Amino acid sequence: MDFRKLATSGDSAIVPRSTFHEYNGNGNLMRLSRKPDESVRSSAVMALFVERWSEKEGRRIPYLVLLQKTPAKKNTNYQHAGQVSFPGGVFDEKLDKNLLETAMRETFEEIGLKNVELLNDTLPSTTTGARNFNVQPFIGRIVDCESEIPYHLQSDEIAHVFEIRLLDLIANPNVSLYEPLGKTIMAPTSTHYGPLYHLKNIHSITHNQTIPYVPLWGYTATVVTQILDGLNFELANK
Repeated sequence: MDFRKLATSGDSAIVPRSTFHEYNGNGNLMRLSRKPDESVRSSAVMALFVERWSEKEGRRIPYLVLLQKTPAKKNTNYQHAGQVSFPGGVFDEKLDKNLLETAMRETFEEIGLKNVELLNDTLPSTTTGARNFNVQPFIGRIVDCESEIPYHLQSDEIAHVFEIRLLDLIANPNVSLYEPLGKTIMAPTSTHYGPLYHLKNIHSITHNQTIPYVPLWGYTATVVTQILDGLNFELANK
């Protein structure tokens, strides 16, 4: 899978298929350019990467961009309040021609970014949750980010933006108890199947503060695991 090249150093390792404003894909991406099946509720997310230069290591280091939803008292979408997620949302037939446009539009609405390149691989869509959503993940890279990234949050939905080093995710997957909405579950289970990542002492880019602990679970954790499985572990540890 071509997105494993994120684990190598240098811009030449990144192979963009299209930009945020332009769509010229084929194969899987051509299939995804069609209008979604109207018989199911369709949505899309954008798994975003950013490369940060490390003086210590002398190379660019890939990070995954994750969002944390606002608390329930502020977030009208209570089902996902406080959860860690990718930018994304529901297909809107009035605004979107296809699911790629959904992912792009939601990325701009939630965190204010347009400077995104699509990588030339996609992950499989998944039907998830009691609401029977079919979710299509896309993989993108933030470009023109030598300095501070101008994140602009949709404040009624997004509380924080985190940039998590890939190696930290590879080194720290876990499965344990978690209590979403006060209800104890075990991950994986028949309802919430997948890993639970314990994100500890992570830095909020948008608020310049350290968050002691944030659980990453559910659908987003499943997609993160698929991405990590597609990366070459040795390259990620260079």
